[in-house]
Amino acid sequence: NEVNLVLDQTEDGRTQLSTIINTILLMYPERLSYYQGYHDVSTVIIMACARALSKNPLHALDTEYVTRVAFAILERLSTTHLRNWMKKDMKPSMDLLDLLIPLIRHIDEELYDFLMKSKVSPYFAISWLLTWFAHDVNESDIILRIFDFLLTSNPFDILYLIAAIVVHNREKILSTECNFPEVHCVISKLPVFSSELIEEIVTEATSYFNIISIE
Repeated sequence: NEVNLVLDQTEDGRTQLSTIINTILLMYPERLSYYQGYHDVSTVIIMACARALSKNPLHALDTEYVTRVAFAILERLSTTHLRNWMKKDMKPSMDLLDLLIPLIRHIDEELYDFLMKSKVSPYFAISWLLTWFAHDVNESDIILRIFDFLLTSNPFDILYLIAAIVVHNREKILSTECNFPEVHCVISKLPVFSSELIEEIVTEATSYFNIISIE
């Protein structure tokens, strides 16, 4: 994964990542717990900060400054958008994903009926939810675009983005034999993005959020 290679390829990068994660967890021991995938989100935040600050000659080579900025952003993110995933158990994550297929019903009833008939579980999207696609998307420019969108959105927008990806691939899904193994196999191979496609999907997700409430 190109995103993880940015930091994992050096000892300094791994130390920087561990320092930020451990400091945040120690600051909020009762509120925040590490979950599988937090590493992926943290890596993208550090990468984004390093990229942005590399354009500033005052901070281009200042790894300590990059660490401080990344820490501030990730601390804020951990106590807002990610806080429900950082509980002691996975229930909040599962509860939100349980709303995915009902959300799709409001967008595409034919696809909803097909998914219900196939008995596919919404938990195919667990890594998309917990890592904001950082575990599943290899292209750094695309994952940064996804983070740009999610960082400036309502915390529930991740569910609408997931729904938009599924609906955008409706023809591929509907052409599959309607049973759990076949449908799960097709959906689990999503998402496949290009720079143009991610803009379409972000626009669709925003539109769904504006007209459909999951509350």
